[in-house]
Amino acid sequence: MPLIPTFIERLINKTNRNKKRAEVSSERNYSVSEFGFFTELLPGRVKVIERGGEFIRCIMSYEGHAFRGELQKEDVKNRIGRNDDAYWEVRETTYGKKDSHPLPWDESWMKIAFFLFAFPWWLWKRWVFKTTGYVFTGIYPFQRVRTYPLEYFKKLKRGGGEEEIIRIEDYSDHFRVADFQFPVRVPSADTKDKIPVRVFIELMARVFNPYQTAYWIDDWSSRLSAATVDGVTHFTRAREYDNVISIMDPANSRDLSTEIAKIGNKNKTKHDRQENSVHAIGIKISQALVIDISPVREEDGKRLGELARARVDRDSAIERAEGRAAEIDKQAAAVSRNGAMGLAVLAAERNVRTASAAGDKAIVVIGNGGDTDPIQAAILHELKKQNEGTQQ
Repeated sequence: MPLIPTFIERLINKTNRNKKRAEVSSERNYSVSEFGFFTELLPGRVKVIERGGEFIRCIMSYEGHAFRGELQKEDVKNRIGRNDDAYWEVRETTYGKKDSHPLPWDESWMKIAFFLFAFPWWLWKRWVFKTTGYVFTGIYPFQRVRTYPLEYFKKLKRGGGEEEIIRIEDYSDHFRVADFQFPVRVPSADTKDKIPVRVFIELMARVFNPYQTAYWIDDWSSRLSAATVDGVTHFTRAREYDNVISIMDPANSRDLSTEIAKIGNKNKTKHDRQENSVHAIGIKISQALVIDISPVREEDGKRLGELARARVDRDSAIERAEGRAAEIDKQAAAVSRNGAMGLAVLAAERNVRTASAAGDKAIVVIGNGGDTDPIQAAILHELKKQNEGTQQ
């Protein structure tokens, strides 16, 4: 069969087989497909094999990684059974340890007793996997790959380069034990001053124990989204709007990222328990990227924009006033040092400023119309030269 083109491809499982190709919907308006004798196993993913709804084993193809139970086979004293959830924890392989293979050889007494049948059958499955890349999962419908509903957000680019965030509901048959991105949208989160904000976060996470993720929760994607929303609202309600919006500054974004990452970290002590933790269902969060924080109501954004502009105008007015005050201080100090001569210079400077402000088409009379004081004339001449040099 592996040598017949497209034959095995027709026998692999496809959970979203009944979905229309071009359809992008936020509702599951089609039924899941569980048919399949083979399955495609991409790197960094784990699939769960069931027989009659009961767990059989996990299969994985991930270079440099193996299941914890497989790494401890040599340790008879601390050996973990395959029915123990700890057996299926994904760990990095050390020197001398083999990676997990999706079709391992079972060394149980039953396999040895039926060696003449089991060994050729095992060789055939390995040959199919090496030839086609597909893993034989069992005789349908008795044995099949576990499927489950999946909900997530997706960014779509529309015409003109605009991005739209939509919610997707479909089905999946695998768990990603390598890092994956999981977008979460919080439509409204209150701040301390009751100004709601809209938050969009992208999580960097991975499943470190697929057995726990598969059987300790009905829908891990909904649990992860709900835990993230809870973490965001817990963060924003304790802070004022200005403080929350400043999170978009890279220097401050770590605060929110650290808060969200806590829901995917193992608690250090029993007293440090996180009620919304997803670590208990086999998921670890390595990073939370804050993509956007913006006000929910448009009028809030306008008012806050006006407030920001008013603050800029206020700061500018203060700077200008301080500059004028510094200039006056210098002039007062110069007058104090030079006495009558300083007063004459100050009066002349005032007359020059008045003439400059009046413009070319205005007539300004400086003095009382009598004879010109030679000292004042000299001062005016020097001030004029200084002003011309400054303008140049």
